[in-house]
Amino acid sequence: DKKKKLELIDRFIEASPKISPIKNSPESNFIRDFDKTDNSYLMTETLARVYLEQKKYQKAIQAYEILILKYPEKSSFFADRISDIKILQQNNN
Repeated sequence: DKKKKLELIDRFIEASPKISPIKNSPESNFIRDFDKTDNSYLMTETLARVYLEQKKYQKAIQAYEILILKYPEKSSFFADRISDIKILQQNNN
């Protein structure tokens, strides 16, 4: 029984089968469209701070701009953060 399994595996390997993608499948269209969708709902203050700590100033600014739209009640706080980042950006250039 074990010998049969090994022979089956060997034949499979010798045949070296290839998996080819299905062209224009609904799943591939969904994945392609998903990449283009608006992911701003994923934006958080934590992610904005991470961008800032990584010195990815432009991404941090974009993150805070999204957060202004997402949380208008905190817009003045986020606007201050954007101003601070722009100053940091100028000082590091």
